[in-house]
Amino acid sequence: MSEADALPAAPPAGATWQAQLPSLIRVYGIIVALVLLLAVVTIGNPAFLSQNNLFNMASQWAPAGIMAVGMTFVILTGGFDLSVASAYSLCAVVAAYVGQDHAPLVAFAAAIAAGLVFGLANGILVAVVRINPFITTVGSADKAFLGSSGFTAEKGHSTPNPDDAQIKEAIMRVSDETYVLVDSSKYGHNCLTSFTRLCDVELTITDSHLSSSKAKTLEAAGATLRIADIRGAELNSDARGTANIKGVSQKRTSKNDLALDRKPKR
Repeated sequence: MSEADALPAAPPAGATWQAQLPSLIRVYGIIVALVLLLAVVTIGNPAFLSQNNLFNMASQWAPAGIMAVGMTFVILTGGFDLSVASAYSLCAVVAAYVGQDHAPLVAFAAAIAAGLVFGLANGILVAVVRINPFITTVGSADKAFLGSSGFTAEKGHSTPNPDDAQIKEAIMRVSDETYVLVDSSKYGHNCLTSFTRLCDVELTITDSHLSSSKAKTLEAAGATLRIADIRGAELNSDARGTANIKGVSQKRTSKNDLALDRKPKR
């Protein structure tokens, strides 16, 4: 059966609205459903369409929207990419690491470069070497870089979205190593769904605002921590005009310490 045969025939010119209804639903149904959903949520909570809430939603979903643009082209060409979450988390880790000692613009450029290299490698394996995209993108996720919305010693890393938790669990199952990047302010947040224990993660990467007592509690629960120094931004000039950067961290990440720690899974 050809592609033309698989598509429904367009309604004839001058057809009644009843005859055109299936075609209209197929084309505009998703838009109508979205408008109805927004209307129902706004009626239930008028603050939903407030300026602050719209900015918050745009900020929270901007990364997913950017990734969806790239995935659209992949799907249109008949492929799929299972490593997009790992690539996104890797870029976040690169930006955090480079941003410790360089300007934000340099950190963002390094993250974009890491994403380009990651995507180029997958593209060469699929388009040139002719490896199945499923095998390629699963294989490129041997090191999973994930984000966390909350972490505690008792529940481990968690997320408020159960679907997100299932995706992260699936990525961890096909990956040899898992690294989780989480802001220290998320400590103590026990979100709806836990997706991994601390001891099942090779490395939990957080910032230097995490207190030593909290770090000891996490390590006692089996966590392996890497503390990224983000406090070293206070400059003091001495009489000779030199500048000293004061940093407070529990474990400073140095230039020569690029390799991530590895500990076997339990």
